[in-house]
Amino acid sequence: MTLLELVITLTLVGIVGAALVPYFGTALEQSAAPTSVLSQSLVLSQAMGRIAGDASTTYSGDLPGLKTAVGAEGTSQNNGYGNYTVTANRYIVFTAGTEVTAVPPVDPEDLLRVTISDSTGLELTALFK
Repeated sequence: MTLLELVITLTLVGIVGAALVPYFGTALEQSAAPTSVLSQSLVLSQAMGRIAGDASTTYSGDLPGLKTAVGAEGTSQNNGYGNYTVTANRYIVFTAGTEVTAVPPVDPEDLLRVTISDSTGLELTALFK
């Protein structure tokens, strides 16, 4: 291989490489985003898991107590369950297959609907009886 062939080869490799950088650059720059979302969803899942654990132990048969422990709708919480925002925390019933907000006092047929979210907008919902 002569020096001229080597220079031409290196030039072509440089041109092709420069053309491919815009296509692969974005993928490499954003490759950590799924890991971040997964980590945040795990934190939210752990918070809901702690709430569900308390629902079956500490607040078994005590929906008003669980509702108070979770926090009021629209509030940000940083407590023993974790760091989350309460999107929904209300009693519901299903009438003809449609969700209807129940009016207190709590009826034995009512369910407690708890929806929590994080700063990225991920949401988890659970129903408690």
